[in-house]
Amino acid sequence: MVARIDPGLPDPAYERPTAAPSDVLPRVWWCPTGLFTMLPLHLAGQRQGNAMDYAVHSYTSSLQALTSARHRETYLIRDPGQSMLLVLADDDLPHGQRELEAIHRRVPHAQVLRDAQATDANVAARLSEHTIFHFIGGSHLDGGVTRLRLGAEDGRDRPRPPLPPVGGGALAYLSVRETSGSDLAHYSGGWALATRFQTAGFDHVIALSAWAADAAAADLAREVYERLWTPDGGLRPGRSAHVLHQVVRRAIAESSDRALAIAAVVHLGP
Repeated sequence: MVARIDPGLPDPAYERPTAAPSDVLPRVWWCPTGLFTMLPLHLAGQRQGNAMDYAVHSYTSSLQALTSARHRETYLIRDPGQSMLLVLADDDLPHGQRELEAIHRRVPHAQVLRDAQATDANVAARLSEHTIFHFIGGSHLDGGVTRLRLGAEDGRDRPRPPLPPVGGGALAYLSVRETSGSDLAHYSGGWALATRFQTAGFDHVIALSAWAADAAAADLAREVYERLWTPDGGLRPGRSAHVLHQVVRRAIAESSDRALAIAAVVHLGP
C-alpha cells in the first residue's frame, strides 16, 4: 500500500483540524492493495478526530492511473455542456427513483436509461458519448468479475463485454446498493468497479466500495450533486474530492449511524 501526500498549507492550519475547511487541507492519495482495499482508510481514528480532519483523501488503483487522470483533466478539452448518462438499473429501488429524479432536476438534459432500457449493450454504446456517468443499482459477480447489474439485450445471461475505453470521461458516480455473490465480493466488489472505471478513462470516480442502504446512497448522491453545482448552471467534476470530503465530514458530525451508512464511499482521481 502506498500513500502520496501533497503538503498543502503549513502547520498552523492544523491548530483546530476539525474546523479547517476542505479547501485549505492538504491532499492524500491512497493506493491500497490486498485486504487494504476493504478498509475505509480515510476514516482512521475516532469519530471525534479522524484522518479526515487532517487531509482530503482520495484513492487510486495505481500511480500511473492517477498521473493519467491528472494529465487528461489538465490538457483535454471537453464539451462544456457536460453531457450526462443517468442510469437507473432497478426500478424497484424506491430511493433509487428519488435519486434519479433529484439528479435529473439538476441536469435536465441528461440522457436517462432505466429498467428495461438499462441493458449492458445500451450503456456500453452510450458511455463514451457522455462526460459524466451516474449509475443507480446493484452489482454482481460474472465469471469471478464484479460488474454493474445491467440487463442482457434478450434477457438471457451471457458473458458481458468489457467496459469500453472512455478517454474523455470527467466523472463516474457509481451509486451501487449491493453486490450479489460471495462474501469477498460483498466487501471488495465496489473497489473493483471503481478502479475499472478509472482505468477506462474517467478522471474522477465516486463509488461505494461496500454495500450501502438504498436511502443512505440516495441522500449521499443528492448532497454531492448539490455541492458540485455551480452558480452558472453546470457541474464541476474537478471539485469531486473536496465535495465528497465535505459531505462525509458533515455526516460524521451529525450522527454515528449516518456516518456508518456512507463510511465506505471513496473518491478516485486527481
